[in-house]
Amino acid sequence: MTSPISLPEWRKAWKLDDKEWMKQRRKQWREIKSSVEIASWFLTKERKKHLKNFFMTGSGYIPELPEEEWEWYCYHPDLRPFGGEAVVLFECWLSADQSEENWAHIKDKHSDDALRGSMWRFRELFKENYYPAHGKLFGDVEERLYHQLCITRCRPEDYPDSYTKAAWSTYMGLLHLFIQFFLHDGPINNDHSMGMFVQEWCDSLEGAYEGCCQCFSSEENAEERIQGELDYFRKIMTRIHEVNNAPDKFEPLQVQIAKDVTEKIQHVSVKGKFKAIVEECLL
Repeated sequence: MTSPISLPEWRKAWKLDDKEWMKQRRKQWREIKSSVEIASWFLTKERKKHLKNFFMTGSGYIPELPEEEWEWYCYHPDLRPFGGEAVVLFECWLSADQSEENWAHIKDKHSDDALRGSMWRFRELFKENYYPAHGKLFGDVEERLYHQLCITRCRPEDYPDSYTKAAWSTYMGLLHLFIQFFLHDGPINNDHSMGMFVQEWCDSLEGAYEGCCQCFSSEENAEERIQGELDYFRKIMTRIHEVNNAPDKFEPLQVQIAKDVTEKIQHVSVKGKFKAIVEECLL
């Protein structure tokens, strides 16, 4: 494809006039197509087409528009109209420029809401029913994406204005991963990615109990709801204790993650009834 006007600087990573580059790009798309399909499950079929357009040409818009519309529609420098809440995730992952500088540029140009949406979508994709049966969903850039999209720590200094709320949100956002990983009978598809989330989840325990109490304080069955959360937490801590005490009975990765949680949790000032459960089960 020949460009009728000069490519903007941000889009020069897409070598649209280089037939061999475009051939390799099409091959790369075939390799990640199934992963993109999984990651974009919440988008309409029409919007998913724009993800391929962006991957191939650097624009979410269809490149065969009339020439007078190219400057805006075909050279729009992002996926804002098409990527939904995960726009930052898709732009970083599908960009032809995978440099740290470009990823930082993508992150900086979007709103805080867009970044939070991508962080939420990224974590949601690690649920069992979204993750592919073999390999990493995002390939070699999976951990890079986590560090790009997520804060990766959950200490009071990381959320100085809203720590309790952030701690509860982070704890709950990652809880299903730990439930699946430690309480399911067999291994699940995303097991190999669990190590990424251990530090952040352990950090959240400093404020999670207070956040739990605040979350349910206005409900008629507040005590019952809080007790339900404590029961889940106890089950996970109990299983980690069992893994530590009888490692031969569990998967090697479960043993590794159990040790990691046990080590990191000792450096966190766990509060409230969560603290009592940790002391009872692990310390």
